[in-house]
Amino acid sequence: MSRDEDTDDRFRRMYRRELEVRRSALGALDPADPAATAAMAAAVHPLIGGAGAVGLFELGVLCRTVEQRLRRLESDGLSPDAEPALLKFLAILDDVSEALGEHRAPDIDAIHALALELAPDPEG
Repeated sequence: MSRDEDTDDRFRRMYRRELEVRRSALGALDPADPAATAAMAAAVHPLIGGAGAVGLFELGVLCRTVEQRLRRLESDGLSPDAEPALLKFLAILDDVSEALGEHRAPDIDAIHALALELAPDPEG
């Protein structure tokens, strides 16, 4: 294994561990909690920057996990302010799933933009 391949492998392992931590946190969210949507965005947002290193498989797992949680939040009723952004996020996740099925790269920029839109306001 070359030095570059070894480095890539280390980064993949690191992002996989981080992904598992985030997925566990997402699974523990209570959709009845009014802060659940903000917590979801906060959990997803840090992973988006590393999506290239995570790879398509891991991104697909993340998207399916987030999609399930968002659909559950949607079925439990969302605030009117959150709903448009979350529905756009679901549309992007549908595109990601399709891209993965066709073995093409998903639109990481669109995912990143939605993660920023959904992220909680740091000023309150």
